[in-house]
Amino acid sequence: MFDQAVARDLEESGATAVYGYFDTSLFTFREAKRLGLRTIYELPTPYWRATKRFVTAARQSRPEWADTLPSPEELSESGPRRDEELRLADLVVVPSDFVKDSLDEAPPFLAPVEVVPYGCPHVVKHDHHVPCEGMPLRLLFAGTVSQSKGLADLLEAIDPLGGQIELSVAGDFAGVGQVAQIIGKPQVRFLGRLPHASLLEVMRRQDVCVLPTWYEGLSLVLLEAMSQGLPVLTTVNSGLAGLIEEGRQGWLVPVGSPLAIRERLEKILFEPSSLLSNSAEAAEWARRHSWGIYRQRLQQALNARLSMT
Repeated sequence: MFDQAVARDLEESGATAVYGYFDTSLFTFREAKRLGLRTIYELPTPYWRATKRFVTAARQSRPEWADTLPSPEELSESGPRRDEELRLADLVVVPSDFVKDSLDEAPPFLAPVEVVPYGCPHVVKHDHHVPCEGMPLRLLFAGTVSQSKGLADLLEAIDPLGGQIELSVAGDFAGVGQVAQIIGKPQVRFLGRLPHASLLEVMRRQDVCVLPTWYEGLSLVLLEAMSQGLPVLTTVNSGLAGLIEEGRQGWLVPVGSPLAIRERLEKILFEPSSLLSNSAEAAEWARRHSWGIYRQRLQQALNARLSMT
């Protein structure tokens, strides 16, 4: 086990601090505390108790998609380990306010929480073409074919829009019962799992990236989409709330609301030329939020906190 191996070697490592991730840090953090080392804990997803709440709601809203979602029982089984990892942390690093707020559901812990959003890939300049009259609005869903990503909500949202929408779905199936609901729909093209470079290329040929996720620390797919000049339509639980500006780089809708998704798409269909400015705004936002900026902010956060002792 990686965690135990790191813990065994820690005393001889000469380290003054350790940096760990959820589910992989318990033994390392215990040993670090014994040795008097600082512990930094990265939590990339919402805290498990919040995730369990979202999962339970998603399963109840769409029982036919339940096999694409984690089991609440499995989340509960891993809970005590994650609770102790959090208690042992001297600093908690999260990618969004959404994850930070989810820690309100955690047992008491002492560590300060630092929000450091993830970065975007290199921005590729290209000419973005909005749909011509009579052409469908090109949407991209990229991620696991699962209701955790809100795919069932998206499919319901676009169904009444008929040929006005063309949806490309890129990703792996999380369950088997959903195949018939995706393959064979005239509005939907299933692309399967794509290499990263191919996915970025597909993004450059779309109009909007739609990911109505139920819970996400900070969606890397959405960050990648903006780097390709693709505005995003997602939920307030995607991690982007507070980072993007509504109507500029993209749009935020409530979780589990096909109606809200459809209403936003109808507004875009009414004025597709606005996508040109949305595309430019998305690319500019991505330039200001590169991985280089992420590294700088993370280093500043670590230096500030570690220098306090």
